[in-house]
Amino acid sequence: MCGVTYYFFSPVFHGYTQTEVARARTSLYPWAYQPPEGVEPNVSDQSVLTYPWQVLLQGALESGDFPLWNPYSFAGQPFFSNGQNGFLYPPRLLLSLAATPTKVHDWLLISHMLLGGFTMFLLLSDVRLSFGASLFGGVAWMLNSFMFGWMTMECFISVEAWMPLAFLLMGRAVTRRSWSSTMWLGLVLALMFFGTQVLFIECAFTVIAGYGACVAWRESRVASQGLSRDSIRPIAGRLVALAAPFLIAIGLVAIQFIPTWVTGQAVDRSACTYDELVGFAVPPENLVTFFFLSGDSIDVNNTMMFLGTPAAILALVGFWRRHPLVAYSRVMGIVVLLVVTGTPLLWVFYKFMFGLGHLKPLGRLLFLFDFAVALLAAFGMDWVLDRLSRATRIIPREWWRRTLRMFVTATMIAIVVFQMYPVSMWLDKYERDSDESLYPTTPLIEALSKSKDSRMLPLDLAFFGATPVIFKVQSGGGRDSVVPVRIGKLWRAAQDATPNVAFERSPIWGFSTLFTIESAFDLFPRLGVTELVVPPIGPTESGIIPPVENLKEISPSEAALNPVIGDWDGDGFDAAGLCDLQTNTFNLWGLPSADDSPLTFQFGTIGQGWLPLVGDWDGDHIDTVGMYDPATSTFHLRNSNSSGLDDIVIQYGNPAHGLIPLAGAWSRAGADSVGLYDPKESVFHLRGGLGPGPTGETKLRCSIGFHFEHPGG
Repeated sequence: MCGVTYYFFSPVFHGYTQTEVARARTSLYPWAYQPPEGVEPNVSDQSVLTYPWQVLLQGALESGDFPLWNPYSFAGQPFFSNGQNGFLYPPRLLLSLAATPTKVHDWLLISHMLLGGFTMFLLLSDVRLSFGASLFGGVAWMLNSFMFGWMTMECFISVEAWMPLAFLLMGRAVTRRSWSSTMWLGLVLALMFFGTQVLFIECAFTVIAGYGACVAWRESRVASQGLSRDSIRPIAGRLVALAAPFLIAIGLVAIQFIPTWVTGQAVDRSACTYDELVGFAVPPENLVTFFFLSGDSIDVNNTMMFLGTPAAILALVGFWRRHPLVAYSRVMGIVVLLVVTGTPLLWVFYKFMFGLGHLKPLGRLLFLFDFAVALLAAFGMDWVLDRLSRATRIIPREWWRRTLRMFVTATMIAIVVFQMYPVSMWLDKYERDSDESLYPTTPLIEALSKSKDSRMLPLDLAFFGATPVIFKVQSGGGRDSVVPVRIGKLWRAAQDATPNVAFERSPIWGFSTLFTIESAFDLFPRLGVTELVVPPIGPTESGIIPPVENLKEISPSEAALNPVIGDWDGDGFDAAGLCDLQTNTFNLWGLPSADDSPLTFQFGTIGQGWLPLVGDWDGDHIDTVGMYDPATSTFHLRNSNSSGLDDIVIQYGNPAHGLIPLAGAWSRAGADSVGLYDPKESVFHLRGGLGPGPTGETKLRCSIGFHFEHPGG
């Protein structure tokens, strides 16, 4: 098994890493132009979600923080309780303390594939299969196509590694009423929970509990002797042995289970209706991939039922063996196929299995089918080796008979390895383990990272998914399957969704923001957005995405325009505007024009880092622009939306404090005034008017001051 694992992951031992980041960055700005229209970008959850999360986890460990919150996606979202980052999974924690994020990923995959084969070997040996049959079953399970299709996401690997051991311990706990097996099983179940996605763990726990119940029923002999005082005690003991591991596991994982459950109750994601779920069924014609899988037929959601042709044939042989584990595997495999292909049995599970409406496409259940096939194939192999032993009794030397059985076993394993290797290469890509294969820091990223108070909003495919997490850049964008409803609906509204659309039924897929130039710019200042990041116009006429090194970097002042909002014509309705901070050029929409073009003009001193603001400075119900000079804490206000000199100049506040300029009608006098917010002290300083203060001094004192803090501190 070690040799097989090395063969499949040999690139990792020669300076490569199993990652999809290198492909993703060829279509994501600021590392490349966006792809041509109609061409799907090369992004995956590993490249824009799992890898950034691992960087965040390791950063938290290095700083001694507990990552309850992710401040870099959706302007802040729950992180620890999202049910899929695996922060408390011990193997991940240990690797994170000693390796880079890419190596953590690689060694999680390597160790869990090997561990899955080894635990399956232990399970099959425990039910008295021959060494060759147990070895074949272990290899078949460790190389199942579902593992190759889903291991990059890391959400399945703990099931791959620990589920065979859970079956072994469940059998021992129930049949022997062994408390040591019960305790160890509780620990294994906890490991599975910490390391995988909630929906995968629900399915795995269901089949493990089902196996325990079947074993308990068989051992109790209720059907043959009926209930009596003598039979109740062993029945009760086995029921306790069945339930106790799950109670132990719940106690061990409560620290994560409870917040995950609470977050999941208010997630901005709807379960599929039954009719919708049927639409995600595996097409019946895909069942042929059980026997053979080629590159042109690979579909990670619908064809991951291949464990090699020998495993498929031997599973059909083992299907007819008489053994409790065979009987359970037989039923499990058939039930899974009937469910994933959308037969009426799906309706039963849809009604009674919590969360099944979220598990789509239904091909995600095929890991249970692969598990059943690996077990049945091992029993089939055991039958073949047993018949071979009987047929070769005429050979006088036991050594020759043993060698022949080993040769048959090795041949079957070799065919499986030969067939599964191309599958792994089709599904899993390797790149050089260097910074060039990851997301490099660009001048744009450096500029965005300078201020901790900045929050960008990426348009189109700029900074897609959770990639800003890598560089600790706050973003209004993001991607996640578990986003609280208040966050999801907020950003759907910011994507220019009407209130009816934003607050209608939540989407059935994980939430991913994709802002365009039509987004609701009037909301951005209220959401703390300070920069818009817009990819440059592209790609080339040939449709070829230019390489990263040929891209022209642009600064935030060029790419991130500052949004403004105001009632430019006094009609009582606000309209959007943009200010180019490099040239102090305003573009205001919503005013009458022949071609709906914006009103464009310049105001303020260029190149001094002035910040725009908007208000009705003279009380005529028409909003006009202003500029704030942070260096001198001076407001320069204009009473018309046009180029020219400032009409009002007010120095207010201490420039050393890094205050943020505000505008509003604080005194209800009919005209807006200015204000300042001190982020260090959480204090608002709001000026009651634009005239001279009570003392007539040039430097006006604060009229109103108050604290505002988040209830959480």
